[in-house]
Amino acid sequence: MPKYTKEFKIKLVLEYLSGESGGLKSIAKTYKIPKSTLELWINKYKSGGFDNLSKKLKNNKFTSEFKLSVIQYRQINNTSLRETAEYFDIANGAMICNWEKKYKESGLSGLEGNRGRPKKEMTKSNKNSKLSNPINESEREELIRLREENRLLKMKIIYEKKATSLATGRGSRSKEKTKIILKLQKEYPKSKVSEWIEIAKLPKSSYYEWKIKLENPTDKDKEVKGEIKTIVKASKGRYGYRRVTMVLKNKGFNINHKRVLRIMR
Repeated sequence: MPKYTKEFKIKLVLEYLSGESGGLKSIAKTYKIPKSTLELWINKYKSGGFDNLSKKLKNNKFTSEFKLSVIQYRQINNTSLRETAEYFDIANGAMICNWEKKYKESGLSGLEGNRGRPKKEMTKSNKNSKLSNPINESEREELIRLREENRLLKMKIIYEKKATSLATGRGSRSKEKTKIILKLQKEYPKSKVSEWIEIAKLPKSSYYEWKIKLENPTDKDKEVKGEIKTIVKASKGRYGYRRVTMVLKNKGFNINHKRVLRIMR
């Protein structure tokens, strides 16, 4: 059975407090842990900070609903008392045995409170009040770091999806990456181009070089056309494309006769 680290518990508590990952049910489903376990960690944090997440709770800290979820989990998964205690962060596995006995004898009412005194259920308003206590500066910094980490992860996923959908397998990789970044900049105008460049693992110089070329397309035959026009005029129209090609090569142009023929048509 998994034994959750303090760091893992802190991560989930911060995700809940950030409000960006949904509620208890959503986070519990994402990380495949019982909702009651996550709720327990949040209450432990609120009652004693992050250090409290590494401490085991005593029997009088558990609600009847939590005890029932532990009993049902053990029945469904056929786990030992020790395994179940570790899974739910309970100090003593013998507590679970005692809960099972009381539940068998008296049902849910047998799990309420201790020493014959029913435990008062926390009202929804009190519960929300307890979970909304302000966090301190170090916790706020950790929350900001977590949000930033999640934001960059989302950007990376968006980039990978766009790269997959636009992949052609042809041309320069730097050119293709630049095209993707330019499209994403239009779709997400508030995003930072420097972050897209870093995610794409593209040198800045390559990005800006291709950006200029893509945004300012030029006629690659423009210079050659001018020279051909000059040559034809000087020959008074007597030179065909092969003679024109020869003259161009003598002037330093790296060009073949097929291209010259295409331009002269």
